[in-house]
Amino acid sequence: MLRKKILAIGAHPDDIEIGCAGTLCCLAKQKGEIHYIIASLGEKCDVLDLDKNALLEIRKEESRRAAFPIGVKNISYLLLPDTFIEHNGLVVSSLEKIITAVKPDIIFTHTLQDKHQDHKNLGFATISACRRFKTNILHYETPSTAQSFQPVVFSDISFTMEEKIEILKCFTSQNEKTYLDNDAIIGLARYRGYTSGSKYAEAFEVSRWFL
Repeated sequence: MLRKKILAIGAHPDDIEIGCAGTLCCLAKQKGEIHYIIASLGEKCDVLDLDKNALLEIRKEESRRAAFPIGVKNISYLLLPDTFIEHNGLVVSSLEKIITAVKPDIIFTHTLQDKHQDHKNLGFATISACRRFKTNILHYETPSTAQSFQPVVFSDISFTMEEKIEILKCFTSQNEKTYLDNDAIIGLARYRGYTSGSKYAEAFEVSRWFL
């Protein structure tokens, strides 16, 4: 079996891990080659009494620590402004350059059904950046995902759920965020698992899938 190349795209540190860390752990165990794009370092985070540069370094280091257990080969930081990510030529071009270099078989990105503008715009930009590529595109959910999210693909993460919880603990600057509470993460995974026939699962919408 050919080694799959996977590209996971997130607007901020912890988005990828919340949305699909369990699935990425499964793919890594299958010898998948995994790459990340993190569009913004989330400098609008207000839980630490630190200057901007110090906060950016902390969030970058957290993302590296979280990627290490998954075996992520490379993380590309676009350094876009937090809360001001747009679906425009600059963002699309930045994504397209990395997609051209990685040549991924599967891309994980934000759902378009999201109430956070950074998430939604990055999801749209991903689709635009893939217009010339034969790449499968799956959209994951985060705490700001809208109720209109309608997943049709489910990944059984029953054997990687504990790994996902440990990975999310790397984001210590976000400890006060209720959406990173273990009960919230486990509860959603249990619900997605119940609706798909497994103990724990992650859920995805599909933009495009090649057989």
